[in-house]
Amino acid sequence: MACIIKKNNSPFYYIKYYADREPKEFSTRSRNLEVAKKIRNEIENKLSLGMFDLRPANTGLTVDGWYKEFQQVKDNQGLTYGSLDRYMRNLDNFIAFCKDVKFVRQFTSQHISDYITKRKAEIGDWSLQSEMITIKAFFNKCEELHKLPSPAKNVSVREPKRKAPNIYSQDDIRVMLRTVNKRDRATLLLDLQAGLRKGEMGSRRWKHIDMDRDIIFVRAEDGFTPKDKDARQVPLRSETKEALLAWREDSKHNKEQDLIFPNAKGKEFLVNIRNRKNGKSYTRSNFDKPMLVLLKKIGIKGHCKKFRDTAASYWLACGVPPQNVRDWLGHEDIETTDHYANYVPKAIEPDIRTLFELK
Repeated sequence: MACIIKKNNSPFYYIKYYADREPKEFSTRSRNLEVAKKIRNEIENKLSLGMFDLRPANTGLTVDGWYKEFQQVKDNQGLTYGSLDRYMRNLDNFIAFCKDVKFVRQFTSQHISDYITKRKAEIGDWSLQSEMITIKAFFNKCEELHKLPSPAKNVSVREPKRKAPNIYSQDDIRVMLRTVNKRDRATLLLDLQAGLRKGEMGSRRWKHIDMDRDIIFVRAEDGFTPKDKDARQVPLRSETKEALLAWREDSKHNKEQDLIFPNAKGKEFLVNIRNRKNGKSYTRSNFDKPMLVLLKKIGIKGHCKKFRDTAASYWLACGVPPQNVRDWLGHEDIETTDHYANYVPKAIEPDIRTLFELK
């Protein structure tokens, strides 16, 4: 399985063997034959134990067969139903474009390039980037499991430029602060000062607010998993705390297990989404709907994501360290947080600054 060789231009012994269907050479860096034999034996042991993958390529793997296996692989990764559905819809588009390809080994980089050219005229840059990520994952995982070279390795799509954050103006924020309705005021201030995602807003319960330590908890629980999948804590500001306490006194749903902002039936705001291929449905938090109604009532254009962008931008503008902002928002890396530093308001008035500065 492995042999010892000597090269004319080198005083050292080399070990020659095959791994991953390719010839390999390993320099022992030794002139001692006994040492070379010991190293050869170690390599042969690794080969016999499968530490070098010598499985042949599965050239008979069909596109349909790998599609189903890939779906199962992704499902086992614990993706949400929505994420898995998005993966498979991206693949459906690509495979439908390459309908004449029956075996995975028949795919080439030209298939992918032609597909990209077609989709550029149909969808936006970020959607195209998402589809390319899916296609790469599809072929890279196939190479890992079935030893079929990925045709997507040398194909790339330029990453789109990030859009400028969409933030509320200081005048918009002043309108929110003048809101009298207790539920509305609590809703606006919580999202404004905590930068929660819409799913986090809709699923917050009173037990997630520690009024004694001034902390808002975001963590995975039954029926809810944060987008970043990590638990985090966000400071509870005094303005939000006061508004929440006032709303809890008036709310019929004021027990620890109750939702802070439920619908008329005391339940979470949800939307049903139907999988277009298999007809299955799943539910997703839809706090954007009540938020849109609230913002329309006070005469402001916006949505839940705009609150998150506003919190990040104003925090940085008011001198909060980027690491703190990253932890509060649950960003995966500091680069995502730094993006907001380029669009901070130029001059923040004292009455607005006090809402966001570090205390």
